[in-house]
Amino acid sequence: MKDRKYSKRGISIIVVIVLFLVGIIAFRTRTLKAELNSKEQELARIESGVTKAREETSDIQNEIIYRQTDEYIEDQARANLGLRYADEIIVVPGE
Repeated sequence: MKDRKYSKRGISIIVVIVLFLVGIIAFRTRTLKAELNSKEQELARIESGVTKAREETSDIQNEIIYRQTDEYIEDQARANLGLRYADEIIVVPGE
């Protein structure tokens, strides 16, 4: 019968080992959660940058399309070269 009974010392050692393992697991869990939060913030920042880059790309594509129109060419001719249509009268305000 003595062989089947665990000694108090043996049980104490097992309890200490289990508590040690629980402590390690708790610490590692907390560390991993902090790392996960950090990675989630980084992912959100990157996704925000991707969204901004897509918007900028869209704006650039729209600008390219606009610059290929007759309206853009006409606006540039008026603004930079001072050109006008033959039947147009340009009124300049007096000083």
